[in-house]
Amino acid sequence: MKLERGINLGGYLSQCVHSTEHYDAFIQEEDIRKIASMGFDHVRLAIDYEVLEDEYGRTREEGFAYVTRVVEWCKRQELNIVLDLHKAYGYDFNNAGDQKKNILFTNKMVQKRFVNLWIKIAEHYANETHVAFELLNEIVNAESAESWNRIAANAVAAIRSVAQKNYILIGGIHHNGADGV
Repeated sequence: MKLERGINLGGYLSQCVHSTEHYDAFIQEEDIRKIASMGFDHVRLAIDYEVLEDEYGRTREEGFAYVTRVVEWCKRQELNIVLDLHKAYGYDFNNAGDQKKNILFTNKMVQKRFVNLWIKIAEHYANETHVAFELLNEIVNAESAESWNRIAANAVAAIRSVAQKNYILIGGIHHNGADGV
């Protein structure tokens, strides 16, 4: 899998108005065709958890359908795609200092939900050789490093139980900066 020259599809399934109207109109197959024609080898699809599951953790198949649509468009254009969990239940990098909202690193049930979501994603895309998984966007706080390493290891093990070949990207602390790896 080549991941050398990519472009982010932000604002489509993340950091947006989460509505059918938005999902249906924001990114189209023509956009993916244009990206491929410009010489890119991959796209990064940022996805907020609420696209894929409801507030109780139940799967939203209609959300997976939007992701699958882009995965298929990329396949037709011979583009690789990184599925980036941009916001997870219990973690939003925009409010990383809010300990009431950001409980992923301290709450075992929320961590289990995170891993379970990755199992669902891996089950959907395990057979797609052009799909890579990015566990979580921008871990911000240094005090989360030890917990994040443990959560990431659990997520990788769970993903590997169903998807042995897909690349997995794991960002470090400090907004995925090189100094945090």
